[in-house]
Amino acid sequence: MLKILVSIVLLSLFGLLTVKSTDLFTAMSDLEGVFDKEEKMIAAVEEYIRQERERLVKIEGKLENLRRLNREGQEDMASYLSHPFNGFLLIKRFIWEWVDLENWIKISMPSREYIFNVTGLRSKLPQQSDLDGAADALWRLQDTYKFTPASLMEGAKMEDNLKAHHSFEVGRLAYHVADDKYHAIPWMEQAYKWLNNKTKQGDFFKLNETEILDHLAYASFSEERLEDAAAFTDKLLLLAPDSKRYADNKAYYKYLLDKKYRPRGETGDLKGLSLEEAEEEEEEEEMDEEDLRNVHPDIRKYRALCRGDEGVVRYITKPMLQTCSYAHYNNPFLMLQPAKEEVAFVKPKIIVYHDIISDQEIEALKNLAKPRVGCLLTFDLKNSTSGYLEQTKFRICKSGWVAHNESEVIRRIYQRVGAYTGLSMNATEFLQIANYGLGGHYLPHFDFTKDIKTTENGNRIASMLFYLSDVTKGGATVFIDAGAKIKPGKGSAIFWYNLFRNGRVDERTKHGSCPVISGSKWVANIWMREHGQEFRRPCGIGRSE
Repeated sequence: MLKILVSIVLLSLFGLLTVKSTDLFTAMSDLEGVFDKEEKMIAAVEEYIRQERERLVKIEGKLENLRRLNREGQEDMASYLSHPFNGFLLIKRFIWEWVDLENWIKISMPSREYIFNVTGLRSKLPQQSDLDGAADALWRLQDTYKFTPASLMEGAKMEDNLKAHHSFEVGRLAYHVADDKYHAIPWMEQAYKWLNNKTKQGDFFKLNETEILDHLAYASFSEERLEDAAAFTDKLLLLAPDSKRYADNKAYYKYLLDKKYRPRGETGDLKGLSLEEAEEEEEEEEMDEEDLRNVHPDIRKYRALCRGDEGVVRYITKPMLQTCSYAHYNNPFLMLQPAKEEVAFVKPKIIVYHDIISDQEIEALKNLAKPRVGCLLTFDLKNSTSGYLEQTKFRICKSGWVAHNESEVIRRIYQRVGAYTGLSMNATEFLQIANYGLGGHYLPHFDFTKDIKTTENGNRIASMLFYLSDVTKGGATVFIDAGAKIKPGKGSAIFWYNLFRNGRVDERTKHGSCPVISGSKWVANIWMREHGQEFRRPCGIGRSE
């Protein structure tokens, strides 16, 4: 609108200045007409000024809102960012609120200096892909920990009257951007609940009830939830009784439901053309969501371990003589300061070393890693039910590598690991430092490789995983086949062998990192290779070796 008004002003001036003077002064009527044009031009400029003032008031209001949100976040930054939905809202501000503010600024001449100043920052600010990733993290937390949208939003920095709006936006991202109707439904359902809760919705931000129900109806139909699709369509017809589209949709859903539940034969079996088909339908109804979505068995077990489901997490069985001890392993390096060893699991043997790394060393490692981190791995995972490869975000984190001799801290850590494990550090890989943020995770995997021919210095004989931070919620390390779950503890590390003594791979060591619910998870990895370990960990003679 403003651009149109500016164009009117410029075109009017251009038209006035290009008229030949001889044509104007020869007739008073023509000069009288100039006053009329000038009056219209003044009115157009006055309208432009009025809208410009209104625009500045809106810009000031938008800026004040962003200033308030920034202050709230910086009051206790660690606490604010530890909540996953606050992280989503922070990224969302740069994709929507800041872009909206910038658009209001762009249409003014003073915007040139602003655009010049922010151009260099643009590549360093969140992009649309960041918003998509943050939303994906929320859906991952839903799937893994069975959270509801309301529980995920609980405690986030937002006013109650905006909860419905934000919930709908997450659902809309799933619906339109990710084409994920499954995750869109619960978020839009929650938005609909809050929309109809007058104490929470208020008058600040209005949502269109019809728009929410329209999304819910089609999303439910797409997920083959016909009863829900029909119910949402009934509500739509109450709001828009003359809508032919809603009426046609209701008739179609009714047709599909009648076909699905049509009795057949004397037995009156429901849902099928035969008793066998009816039984199959009943079995399908009893299946849980993960069954219906053909979730890979490893992912199912991984999620159950992350949640800590009863009967899934296993513990050391009694009798055990002891699980915690001070150990020096006959190494002079550890005589005065022995290792604090805890046997967390037996088969495979997983050892937790407490207080293996100091706070000062941790900060040094983080400072080394921060300039070089960057990682998002996407792998293909074969679905055991369908047999098809499914693309999955296998690891969501930021990571970087640090060479052995890059720092005195690194050299000390390698020496310490050698003393604790008794293994040679000559064939170890560079230290990998990783940071898991919003919903950061690592799906079940092995550290070893089965293609030994292409592996330099042999296979990965053992792994040492350092925890460089505490994690408020989530972020546990789980061993899928063993059923072990280990909570991160700052300054500790876990150690396990990936190979048996005879060099064969130990498939009980499949492990993963659970999604971080709140907080930030920092870890460091050291992988030790086979070559050079022949006399440190010689082959055994037993069959089990």
